[in-house]
Amino acid sequence: MISQWMAQGYLGIDDGDSPLELEGFEYFQCLEARCFFQDFVDHGDGLQCKMHDLVHDFALFLTRGEFMTLEIFKGNESSTLNRERTLRHLTVVVENRFCSPEFIPNAEKLRSFVAYRKSGYNCAAINEKAMCDLFNQARRLRLVVMVGYDGSTIPEEIRSLLHLRYLNLGLSRNLEKLPKALFRLHNLEHLHLYYCYNLERLPDEIGNLVNLKLLHTEGCYKLTCYPKEVVRLTRLTQLLGLIVRIDRDDPKEFSIGDLAHLKKLLVLSMEIVGNKINVGEAKKVKLQNLQEEVKILVDWDIAEADHVILDSLNMSSVPRHSFQTDYYMRNGFNAPRNEW
Repeated sequence: MISQWMAQGYLGIDDGDSPLELEGFEYFQCLEARCFFQDFVDHGDGLQCKMHDLVHDFALFLTRGEFMTLEIFKGNESSTLNRERTLRHLTVVVENRFCSPEFIPNAEKLRSFVAYRKSGYNCAAINEKAMCDLFNQARRLRLVVMVGYDGSTIPEEIRSLLHLRYLNLGLSRNLEKLPKALFRLHNLEHLHLYYCYNLERLPDEIGNLVNLKLLHTEGCYKLTCYPKEVVRLTRLTQLLGLIVRIDRDDPKEFSIGDLAHLKKLLVLSMEIVGNKINVGEAKKVKLQNLQEEVKILVDWDIAEADHVILDSLNMSSVPRHSFQTDYYMRNGFNAPRNEW
């Protein structure tokens, strides 16, 4: 939610003094204290809550005509949308993959677009043709969520979304590659690619996303490395699914010493690969700014005592209860797990 507030510009401009994420969390706590949000459930990886009915209805009244959640059945997709010319935020829910809309009319003024299937996230609610048309029309989009998109790549037309701040393509199991046009979107701040099982690589051009604050690639099992160009993403505050070499300073792959460039990190999960620990490179790293749980996956072939790994990464100043270290083998057999 806070990330989406940021994408829409509700939290203002990041002046560099303090992360907007923390400012957004303060606003959230203020709303919670006034019972705007209720019925909290902690799922471990995030909180779920409900908005009070009166607050919800009043917000819709104030913004009438700007928000719409549209459930689409076969044959009704265009009739309702054609009547709405003031839409700013559209959520499309389809009954099944066979009633996916062929186009999204009157999309020129959209600021956010969310699409999913009613039966689940295993397939996107919009086909590639409709996506191309949407990108060509809705050039003011700031937020796009298409969890479970079933294409093998993203249309090049995404280059039109120059104002895009937030893109979620998680669980897109057929996604194999990312177009270079995506990495020309210099305003992009949040990029979610979690559990894109067939995503093969992150291109070097990812370094062009200099305003990126969150990159999430956990569950991208075909990724074997991160490109060196990630060192240019110095505004990152959350990096989930990082793959880092710990045995050497590789000229093409992200290595352990490169973490020293990412000084604003607050949340980190990473997979450590290599056949030994290059202590000299690891000593360059200072991660004492981390404020959340640190998750480290260590290849069983290089598994050493926990204190060796943590001490090598200069983590002695961070409370040890914040760390979770998992050992694993690349053949799929899990090794013992230690939790601090």
